[in-house]
Amino acid sequence: MDDRISRELLPVANLKIDPLVNTRKNHALWDAWRPDLAHDIDSYPDLDSRPTKAQNGIFCAADGGTRLINARHFHITALWARVHWDVDSQAKAAQLCLDLNQNRKQFVALAEFQARITAGDPVAVEAHRILTQFGYRLDRAGRKHRTKAIAATAPLVRGVELGTLETAFSLIHDVWEDDQDCCHTWFLDGLVAFLGAYPEAAQNGVAQKFRFLKPSRVMAAAKELSLLQHQRIDQAMAEQFLAAYNKGRREPQRLPIRPLPKGRSFHGPSR
Repeated sequence: MDDRISRELLPVANLKIDPLVNTRKNHALWDAWRPDLAHDIDSYPDLDSRPTKAQNGIFCAADGGTRLINARHFHITALWARVHWDVDSQAKAAQLCLDLNQNRKQFVALAEFQARITAGDPVAVEAHRILTQFGYRLDRAGRKHRTKAIAATAPLVRGVELGTLETAFSLIHDVWEDDQDCCHTWFLDGLVAFLGAYPEAAQNGVAQKFRFLKPSRVMAAAKELSLLQHQRIDQAMAEQFLAAYNKGRREPQRLPIRPLPKGRSFHGPSR
């Protein structure tokens, strides 16, 4: 993102973190951060300049929340920072956060998902609408497994058809609503993979077939299959769902094994 940038020495008390821009967990790394790093150019936080805040001397960190936390811990009263003067809205600040963190492994999918929503990414916004429709929230409120579901879903948003995501959460809502394991990353991965490969299943009694499946047992069986056959975990999970769907069905109602949709990010067991 091209913008006018200046280095400014600012009161730490005036530097804030906007959770809708950068929701990543900012750890207090006392052992890895020293007071003298407050003057290290590579450790400068990056700030936006939203008019209503900047005019009052308040700036929000699009990146560098951990540095602010550490500065406060060491009672540092002023901190050098990079102010991005053309980043003058919350949406632009979220995009700056995404740009600055695009190659950082520690930028977790949940934080990226929130930033994409705030930046106005249409896919992320629609995915958020789907999740909200079924009672899932991006904040820390509500039942723990609902927040867990958001974290597990975030990496799926890049490569899944939104219609498939909506079908998956509709099925979870109808069948496994009170089972926390249905919000495990592997389970969501496999369910979305299955529904993406077999869209017709959603119209053919899949909820009735899956009503007797226990998510923890499906994941345990899939992990064992994945390790034995050197499969991706999503493939193994999808095969478990396929077997459950086909159980008791005769041709031509039985579904064949099909390749999974391409372009997705999957999580597998440690080998």
